[in-house]
Order: sequence, then structure tokens, then C-alpha cells
Amino acid sequence: MTEDDLGVERLAIGFAEASGSLSLSPSYIKPEQMELLISNRGTNYAAGRSATTSPVGGGLGSWAPAANAASSANSRPQRLLPLLISSPTVLFSELAMAPGESQTFSLRIQLPKSLPPSFRGRAACISYDLVIIAKRSMLDQSSHVVRIPFRVLARVGYNGSSETFAFGGPVHMLPSHSRLTFQESTSVATPRNTSPSLTNDAGELYQAGLASATSKAVAVACEQLAKSDFLQSLLCSVDADMAADVQSVPSIEFSAQNGPSTAEAKQCRDADKAEEGVSMRNIQAVCRKRAPVSFSLSQDGCTVASVWLPKRTYQLGDLVSGKIDLHASPINVYQVSIWLESVETVGDQFASFSQGRTHELTRKVYAEHHEFCRDARTLGFSLASLPAAAASFASSIVSNEWMLRIELIIGKPGLPSSDMQLSARGSDSDVAKFGKASTN
Repeated sequence: MTEDDLGVERLAIGFAEASGSLSLSPSYIKPEQMELLISNRGTNYAAGRSATTSPVGGGLGSWAPAANAASSANSRPQRLLPLLISSPTVLFSELAMAPGESQTFSLRIQLPKSLPPSFRGRAACISYDLVIIAKRSMLDQSSHVVRIPFRVLARVGYNGSSETFAFGGPVHMLPSHSRLTFQESTSVATPRNTSPSLTNDAGELYQAGLASATSKAVAVACEQLAKSDFLQSLLCSVDADMAADVQSVPSIEFSAQNGPSTAEAKQCRDADKAEEGVSMRNIQAVCRKRAPVSFSLSQDGCTVASVWLPKRTYQLGDLVSGKIDLHASPINVYQVSIWLESVETVGDQFASFSQGRTHELTRKVYAEHHEFCRDARTLGFSLASLPAAAASFASSIVSNEWMLRIELIIGKPGLPSSDMQLSARGSDSDVAKFGKASTN
């Protein structure tokens, strides 16, 4: 090792891929239906544990499985189903960086439109990660893995419509769906035994041409390396080392992939770029539209109260406001309670409990309003929804719904108020339905 090699960081190879998975809880999903679903998808994902990432030198992470301390021994493990499997994109090969140097890679991955949105519930969890794998040496048995989670939002049509996801099988992404941009390394500090070089216009033009040629050469080399047998064997080795954990990197299939040609892929990328931001504009347009909705609460054929909302759809982070008019009737209203909440609905084929019981177990309350109203005739309310909450979506297995739950404590003359209670729920079409007005 020469003096110039002191402190130089060397990495043999590094590549990245996007992955997504659906985690199902056997506490809410029938085990026999879950096994049938897994067998039909051709997966072999076993019961899982959590994984932690411990930092090591060089800015990478050493991936090591660890048992979840919060889970009890009697709890039934969750099962994972792959949703997204992408071909790896080679970031670098034989990379060497001196002290103070940095290397920048710009990776752009075009996600399929059929992916369900990210969701973290009790019956199911949908998560996505960008997996970055690096090896310091080809002779090393271990790899350094960093998992970067990212959030996927559902697409919304021009009229506010959204599709129902079927979870029929994992979505395979081809290498043409990702684009890597290589940039020349930069040095924060001047390396030892070197002095800054004088530059002029001709030198700058020469450096720009050299950088462009280097970028094209690296791109060609990365494309050839992605198709090599060596990388396939390396991926199989990584999968074998991580097979004991459900958080392992999904296996990559390079064969039997019938995908679009290069020209078709370019047309798809151009169309997706033209549609960028369309879903966000659709959400904003639908949520700004004023569409009042009202319904009545009755008891024994007598209308007790009327609920009025200024619109039917709300964006996460908006205030869900409205008013309640109490009618003059023999029935007295003593208290009004309103909850803004979300519940999970499991398909009848997969549900272990009834729909009402599942709603009780999976209910999440985001805001509530309670008011005594013995002498009032009109009440107003305003409930805030969290911007980071999960928006409504529908699927054949698990769906997420938002609703307003309204309860009135009522009483008749001669009866104690605690003997009667009137409740009502507004469906997800009346409350927050869409996610944040942004795309990931």
C-alpha cells in the first residue's frame, strides 16, 4: 500500500432496488385463507421478526436480524406478501474515494400505477423501501444493506375516483423503469501532496467533455453488469444469508419477464412525466368543490336532530366542520358527542370477526367533540384531521374508511337520560377521503 492509498475508501460494488410488501395479521385474517392466498401467489414467506440496522464506518449500515422485544411469545406472527419486486440498478463498481471526497448518484424510479398506498394498520400493513446494498470486497461473505422507507400515495382520478386494489400478485419492475445519473466526485478539502490546478475556458470545456464521456461509459458498464451471471449469483447469495428473516431483500427474477420494449418504455416515461402532479390537482379540485350533505337522526319516528356538512370530501389536514340543529320535540337532547375516526374493513372471505367487531378493534380516533346542549338549538363543531394519517382506500382484503361517529344522549319526560342513547355514523364519502396533496 502506497502513501496515496492511506485513508482511501474502496467499495467493490453497490446497487439499489425498490421493494414493497403486504403484512397480514392472523388475528384479523383467517389463517386458512392466508395460507391459500400465499400459496396462490407462489411465495414462500415465513413468519417474521423485526430487523434493526446498526451503523458502521463508511456511512453504510450492517443489516442484522433481531427479535422484536415488544412481541410476546404467545402472539401469532404476521405473514408477508411481496407487492413490488424490481430489478437491481448498479450504482457503482470498484469505487475508490480519498478523504474528503464524495460521490453523488441520482436514481429515479418510476413506480407502477397499480401499487396500493402505504398503510400501517392493525389488520394489515403496506410498506415500501429503497434497498441499497454494497460490498467492500467480492470475497466478503456479508453485505452492507440500508433500507430507506418511502411513502406511496394513491392516485385519484379527475372526478375523485380511485381504483380498488386486488393484490393479485407482486408487480415486477424492469430495469427500464429506473434511471441513474452519475456525477463526478467532488472534494471538500484539497487532498494531501496536491495543489489546486489552474483552470481556463479550454480546460473547463475539456473537463465537461470528460465528465460526459465518463458518465456514458459508467452507464454502459452498469447495464452490462446488471445482466451478468456474477450479479445474479451475488443476489442469490444475499438472499440466502437473509432467508431467515422476513425483512430480507426479495428474490430477483431476471428471466421470464415479458416487459415493454425500449421505445414503449420511453413512451410510458414521457406519459408519466406529463401526468406528474395530475393526481395532486385532482385532489385539490375535488376537495375545494362545495357539495353540502345533510342527514337526520330520529328516534321512534320523531326527528331529534339534523346534521349538516358543507362538503362531502376532505383532504388530510383539513378541518371537518359542520353544524347540528336540534329539533323541538318531546325528546330532550342532553349531550352531543362527535368523533372523527378511521376503521379497517376486512373482506368477508378473509375476516376472522364480524364487520362491527373488526371496526371496534381497529378504530383510530383522531379528534372528538363533546358538548352539553340542554338549552341549545344549534351546535357547531370543527374537527382536525392529521396530515400524516392514512387516507381511505379499498381492496379485496383490507380497506381503510374514514367516518364521523355522532352520539346523542337523549331522554323523554319521566325517564332518566341515561336510559336512552342515539348514535349515527357518516360513511367515508362524507368525511376525509383523500391523502395529502403531494406525491412521493
